[in-house]
Amino acid sequence: MSAKAVIALADNVSREVRRKTMQAIKSNNTSFENRVRKGLWRRGSRSRNNVQTLMGKPYIAIKKYKVALFLDSFLPRVCRALLDAECKRRLLAAKDST
Repeated sequence: MSAKAVIALADNVSREVRRKTMQAIKSNNTSFENRVRKGLWRRGSRSRNNVQTLMGKPYIAIKKYKVALFLDSFLPRVCRALLDAECKRRLLAAKDST
C-alpha cells in the first residue's frame, strides 16, 4: 500500500484568478513566430503553421522541403542581446575570462 503525497504549492492568487491567467496564455501566433513566418514568406517559402498531424506538432512546417521548425521563445531574447553592442562586449569579455 502506497500513500500518495499531496503537495500544496504556495500561490498568491485564488484558483479562479490562476485559471483565467493560464487560459490567457497563447501557445501559437506569437510575435516571434509571425516574424519568422513573414521572413520565410518574403523569401518564397510557403509554409503551414502549428501542424497537428506531424509528430511533435511543429510551429512551422514546409512540406516542399520536408522541414519542420520548432521555435523557442529564448531565441529572440538572445538575438536582441547580441545586437546590443554593450551586451555583446560583456558576453565576449566573459567568454575570454573563462
